[in-house]
Amino acid sequence: MILAAGFGSAADRPPGSGVLGVILPASGADRSLQEVLAGSFTVQLTLRKTVLHLMGSKEEPAFTLRHALSEAASQNVEYLLVGTYSTTATECRLQVELYNVTSGEKIRSAASSGKIDLSMDSIVAQVLERTLSGIRFREAAADVVVAPPADTTPQPITPAIGASREPVSEPAAAVDAGRAQPWRLFGISSGVAPLIATGPASDYAKLGLLATFSLDVRFRVGAGALEAGILSGACWLSATGAVSAADILLVPIGIDLQYLLNEGAFPGITLHLSGGPALMSVNATYVGDVSKIVPYLLAGMTLDLPFAPFIGLALEASYVAFFESSLLIMAFAPEVSVYVRF
Repeated sequence: MILAAGFGSAADRPPGSGVLGVILPASGADRSLQEVLAGSFTVQLTLRKTVLHLMGSKEEPAFTLRHALSEAASQNVEYLLVGTYSTTATECRLQVELYNVTSGEKIRSAASSGKIDLSMDSIVAQVLERTLSGIRFREAAADVVVAPPADTTPQPITPAIGASREPVSEPAAAVDAGRAQPWRLFGISSGVAPLIATGPASDYAKLGLLATFSLDVRFRVGAGALEAGILSGACWLSATGAVSAADILLVPIGIDLQYLLNEGAFPGITLHLSGGPALMSVNATYVGDVSKIVPYLLAGMTLDLPFAPFIGLALEASYVAFFESSLLIMAFAPEVSVYVRF
């Protein structure tokens, strides 16, 4: 009777969900990074709407794959995720392997490396994107669903992908459903900044104003995003010489490139580059109105502070230069802007 009760409870046990994770330092690796990587693993699995159970550090000296699979089975999880990292003085390399707990078979593996700095989350994000791409995790709520008594057909323990090492081709909507937010294809940004003149132009113009507007198309690039589009706006400067004064208006219309290093993070870090032609209009004493086309270049770094996944505030430290043949106009522009992504 005791044996029958034991087998009965095992048969009635609901299908497992979640992932058991093991983070192991290689020989000579910096062990202080173990908790940092474990935290990044937890965040990435949470974004995929699954639960990550971490094996404690006391398991590390006696770690074996058989023991880890046995532990995963006892916790009734779907997958075992084993991450092994090694470090140098400045870089970290992470190797991740994904196992099906039911069959014990390795489904997929991937590796990624990068510098040991504030962007280490991107290392984990990149390697998990390759390892978990196309895999749909069973939601934790499925653990408490009880089948009707009349239905005696056993439920499948794992999706079909568990029996194959190749990624399963799924509709894009099914893959995106396991992520925190849908991909936003377009980005619009508008901002304003004071212009603090530097270089030769600072002898004639001290302070100006810059307003910008950009429209970009967004592409996934690893753990970040590349935005490409157009930038326009207006720049006003008042210059005073020894015998004359001039009001300068510059209207840039050029290519805009922005690379967001850590998509979805708070705060986000973006590298910004824009360049192309600009219409320059000068209203000067004794000369009148003069207009011409000059090239411009704008480069900077932005700190994104999202209010919500689709809107936020951006603080940018940028430098802009207008290459007029007789006078190079350069200025530092600390810009504040609002962006919308949809």
